[in-house]
Amino acid sequence: MVDGDGTSLMLYQIAPGSRFALHAHPFPELGLILSGAGIVLVDGDERSAVAGDSYYFPATVRHGSSFRRTASRSSCWTSPRPSGTAPVFPSRR
Repeated sequence: MVDGDGTSLMLYQIAPGSRFALHAHPFPELGLILSGAGIVLVDGDERSAVAGDSYYFPATVRHGSSFRRTASRSSCWTSPRPSGTAPVFPSRR
């Protein structure tokens, strides 16, 4: 993990069968699926996610994920943004 002034960057190495339970936090999150594939649940909507997909979750939006095979992702947390911004996931190149 790397921390800066109001920003954090994390690289996750995700084992097969891993789950990130539904949760929300008071700051936005954005990131990139670097390898592998998984399922993401965001604001009641389930979507597939594969290597190359990016994501953005506004502050307080509930989100979680599960991965059937080995994967990696990078996530960045920033200082709060204006409310009312819709979640974007996935965004494909």
